[in-house]
Amino acid sequence: MERIESDHNLIVMKWGENKKVRRPWRFQNMWLEDPRFFQELDIWLGENAQGTGDIFLFARKLHSIKAKLKVWNKEVFGNIDKRVEDLLIKIKELERVEEERILHDGEREERAKLEIDLRRDLLLQEICWRQKSREVWVKLGDKNSGYFHQMANYRRKVNRVEKLKIEGRNVDDPVDVASGIVRFYQNLFKEDLVSRPFPCWVWEHHLEELDKVLLCRDFTEEEIWDALRECDGSKAPGPDGFTLEFFKRGWSCLKSEVLRVFKEFHSTGALPKCVKHSFVCLAPKKDVVEEIKDLRPINLIGSINKLINKVLSKRLGVVLPKLISKQQHSSVKGRQIAEAGLIANEVVESRRKSRKPGLMFKLDIEKAFDNVNWGCLLKIMELMGFPVRWRNWVKGSMFDYNVSILINGEANGFFPVSKGLRQGDPISPGLFVMVMDVLSLMLEKVRANGMFEGFFMDEKKKIGEVTHLLYADDTLIFCDANHDQVLNILATLVMFQMVTGLRINLEKSVMYSVGDVADPSYFAAIFGCKWSSESPKYLGYPLGANPNDRSVWDGIVEKYQNRLNGWGSRKLSYGARLVLINAVLSGSPTYLFSLFKAPKGVIKDLEGYQRRFLWNGKSEGNKMALIEWEWCKSPVKKGGLGIHDLERFNDALLSKWLWRFATERDSWWRGLINSKYPNDLSSWQTKRERHGFSRSVWANISKEYDSFWNYAAIDPGNGTQVSFWHDCWIPGIVLSASFPRVAAAVLDPEARLSDVANTQVLAGYSGNKRLTPSSQ
Repeated sequence: MERIESDHNLIVMKWGENKKVRRPWRFQNMWLEDPRFFQELDIWLGENAQGTGDIFLFARKLHSIKAKLKVWNKEVFGNIDKRVEDLLIKIKELERVEEERILHDGEREERAKLEIDLRRDLLLQEICWRQKSREVWVKLGDKNSGYFHQMANYRRKVNRVEKLKIEGRNVDDPVDVASGIVRFYQNLFKEDLVSRPFPCWVWEHHLEELDKVLLCRDFTEEEIWDALRECDGSKAPGPDGFTLEFFKRGWSCLKSEVLRVFKEFHSTGALPKCVKHSFVCLAPKKDVVEEIKDLRPINLIGSINKLINKVLSKRLGVVLPKLISKQQHSSVKGRQIAEAGLIANEVVESRRKSRKPGLMFKLDIEKAFDNVNWGCLLKIMELMGFPVRWRNWVKGSMFDYNVSILINGEANGFFPVSKGLRQGDPISPGLFVMVMDVLSLMLEKVRANGMFEGFFMDEKKKIGEVTHLLYADDTLIFCDANHDQVLNILATLVMFQMVTGLRINLEKSVMYSVGDVADPSYFAAIFGCKWSSESPKYLGYPLGANPNDRSVWDGIVEKYQNRLNGWGSRKLSYGARLVLINAVLSGSPTYLFSLFKAPKGVIKDLEGYQRRFLWNGKSEGNKMALIEWEWCKSPVKKGGLGIHDLERFNDALLSKWLWRFATERDSWWRGLINSKYPNDLSSWQTKRERHGFSRSVWANISKEYDSFWNYAAIDPGNGTQVSFWHDCWIPGIVLSASFPRVAAAVLDPEARLSDVANTQVLAGYSGNKRLTPSSQ
């Protein structure tokens, strides 16, 4: 700018337009703490709404309540930050007066009331910021508003999209970025081939008649409430803006309306489009977002639609274990992700020991949920025996809807969707594993026809075959290093794509070789993927690695340290730090702890990070500890802080496998492990490998047997399934181990307990806390 009188020039700097973002309205859970809210809610629900159908009428009422809440919040509830600020000013003024003279009774009463109001409003403020931060693991009332505030700002900063590479060019104009993203998802969610070919197969698993009746029975109040109670009430809401916490806390007011909604849905199987409309928010997959593919689309679904699908998902979860192939370990009750890691490790180790060359293909399925063909899904449900009413429910609640894309907090676009399953919808995972079951069925048919062969738990005896493993769309296929087998698998995958609409990205898929494969790159070229000579991983578990090797744990230690050094962690109270320390254990370390015995050096490092974080607020630097660390690891009931002892925690997770082996008699993973480590003397435990070092995961787990039987014993029942000499039917005692010379001299070492003891003796050793086979 030109100077006028001064000899200094003014410099005007423009940082860009500060455009006001029109964020969608969202219900604030802090309103639920105000008793006046429920009084108004009763009145608002009693007002008439125009329209036909109970579902549409309730949606209209919610829309009306939203408009009234905006006014109520402004005129009645007020600005919580301003209220806290005003209360602090009044309290400080009374404290200033008290320094000059003694407060009279009225002033003391006023200050006491102000302090009560301040505590209440501070809690409301904390609820508000926790909802925005999504940091639900920290309990309320622990004075963590500063932490919630910083985490909310951090989330907003991380999720913000400033510039992207769109259609090959760098774009930084907000309007162009938004239109490019909307265009991308319009194309992604549009089905090019509505009708797809489907083989005329007889499905291996079918619904029984009783299951069909249970699936389509009337919805009950208890069932709806149980489903609602399981939902996280602080999750981001859909276009209607209402969180499920609103439904939970307002259930007494909303119950009759919700029951009418479910009654109409049961009879018609249809939802109005305004109820099915959803937002798509974009979560970054990595630290630096460069292209649209670096963003993960997550659907935010309206409250009515979400609650209905939650109830449907719970019903579907009951029948899925009877329908889904044993190789799938996701979204099926009773199956766990660690089972896939255990099976993969054991079968790879067996193949390596056999010296027979083999191949593993880890597939990358591109945007798996977003590409599911709706017609294929309906056909699968028909072949599995799902009733017409159920299929109409899924069609009515999941298909034919519109979406808008949330970009930097603002809704953009409004366009129809004609394929895909919504990520974030409660029922989507269950429906998706049904689609992936097509791949299992195809691979099984190809294997049965002798067109390829998997790996075996016992390669010499050819028992315990594993052709593939699945966890949702994470797929690992095993085969011989054979040209024809690779081509047959590839042809199967092409057919799978045609049927389901899913797309396998061969360029991102990886092939690993096991044993001495002459020319791995040759087979990778046939398949069209890349070959990796690095140590293989599946679902984050290293395959065939030495758990004593520090490199196996480096990633876990780094993630552990980064999490404890998270944004704003120093603003946490000591109580919240304790919660975070144990919450971290439920993440990355626990994941590997469930399969591998951690070296003592790794345990020492992790506990060092914990200790420094507890006292210093971060994982680096030193500060005087207030309590001895061993005492911190003691249980709360014994005066400690209840921090997990990592070594004992690791042992407990490994010992859990021994308990599961003894009790889960019909599970696939148990059968495979039993085929590799058969124990003719006991059905409750596997054969133990006595040599010191082993890369076998189960061999290392079985080293926990000695300590395990100190804390567990077998409920003998009638004694027919219990070995007299080799099973622990007396707490802490295995007779063959306690009296080895006697056991070696007996004529019948395989004697059952029922052959030796009478029923009165067995009754004396029965107990509620002992192992019992599920079949007994």
